[in-house]
Amino acid sequence: MIFKMYVKTVSELLGERVLHVIPPNATVQDACTIMSDHNIGALPVVDNGRLVGILSEKDVIHRCISGAKAPQATRVAEVMTRDPETVDPDCSAADAISNMMAGGFRHLPVCKDGSPVGMVAMRDMPAENRLMAERYRDYPGIQAVYG
Repeated sequence: MIFKMYVKTVSELLGERVLHVIPPNATVQDACTIMSDHNIGALPVVDNGRLVGILSEKDVIHRCISGAKAPQATRVAEVMTRDPETVDPDCSAADAISNMMAGGFRHLPVCKDGSPVGMVAMRDMPAENRLMAERYRDYPGIQAVYG
């Protein structure tokens, strides 16, 4: 069985959205303030213009708060996820969803030549793409055609 979906690229999903980043030596408290102020769930961690990690709400909860570390004294580098998976801006939304579902994460840095240009979240993805990916992920006999 083959089904065909017409999807947007990750770049189209990002539009003109401003990318908020955090350096690895900033505190977790600083990162949480940025995430709260901008209603975002994760930040790319950037050092000298290069992506070195990602800090998500889950990282803060599991590695900082649950670990009894003080957010105002803990550096982002101590609790971030290092070397996260990334996608290119020209990647299809469907491929980005597949990567997120396979990896079990909700945020995906978008990089061009190793430098972050955006961040997509599962909530950014068109509902029809999410539903199709969820419906057919457990059916290896079905080939998805994106175009």
